[in-house]
Amino acid sequence: MRVRSRLIAAVAALAVVAAMVPPAAADQPTGGPVEITGTSRGRDLAEQVAERHTGLGVRTTAAQLKVWTLGPGRVVVGRRLPAAFATQTTKRGDGSTDVTVTFDVGVPGSAGPPARVAAITAVTPSWSLKGRACFSTLGSEWWGFLDSCYAIEKLINESDPKDFYKLEQYGTVAAGRHTKMYDGWLKAVKAASGSASMSWIDWNPRGSASGPCHDLTLTVSALGLGFSTPAFFCETNIPTKSSTAGSFQMTWSCGCLYPFGQPFPNSREIKYLQVVSVANGGAVRWTLSAGYNIQ
Repeated sequence: MRVRSRLIAAVAALAVVAAMVPPAAADQPTGGPVEITGTSRGRDLAEQVAERHTGLGVRTTAAQLKVWTLGPGRVVVGRRLPAAFATQTTKRGDGSTDVTVTFDVGVPGSAGPPARVAAITAVTPSWSLKGRACFSTLGSEWWGFLDSCYAIEKLINESDPKDFYKLEQYGTVAAGRHTKMYDGWLKAVKAASGSASMSWIDWNPRGSASGPCHDLTLTVSALGLGFSTPAFFCETNIPTKSSTAGSFQMTWSCGCLYPFGQPFPNSREIKYLQVVSVANGGAVRWTLSAGYNIQ
């Protein structure tokens, strides 16, 4: 027996990948995603997703969502397909399937020289929301799910020669009635194109955490202005920070031997924060992904 660490599903921004059964690479329609919003399956998923995203802090109605199929048992649900949407399936030697979906998010650069604060003492720097969305992987109640969100904020009302951006990714992975959960992860990397050069400013968690479930607070700052968010971690939580600014992965693992994963109705939180800087007026763009291992 060995510790399981296989990640078999990932998701797209403003999107949901439903994994009723592990698909083969050939399952994806050759022409790309096919819309099924008007079907009973599509309407049911839109209802589920709208309720869950609202609970995660992004108010959503079923009427705002569209549904696309990626192949048998797998769909994408969202207001629109995200930028640079891509999906790939890989069959492993042990018979499990890795499903990878990636997408881009970001904030465009300013058109001209950035406006600077004339009297810094008269205006207080603050974090300003620039983009936010939730998305999920799910099948039926039997197969578990991963709900995932991101938020991008910019530090405004400051006179520094650089701009500062905060990215927050958070999510919940849950077991299904017929499955147990082993791992879940959220990841961001600086997009290959469309982003200014990034520099690391801050990140959290700064190290691995393990043990029984416990509350904690994640905090980052830029130019002395902090931002904090509560978190609830269980078992093993491993941050992986790259030397390349903007590239960060947060992984939850139960550290379980198969078939002794976390059973239904257990769920686990995954969360991290990062702050980067770019030249004034520069655009920021990340490629995000997320996934989980439920068997």
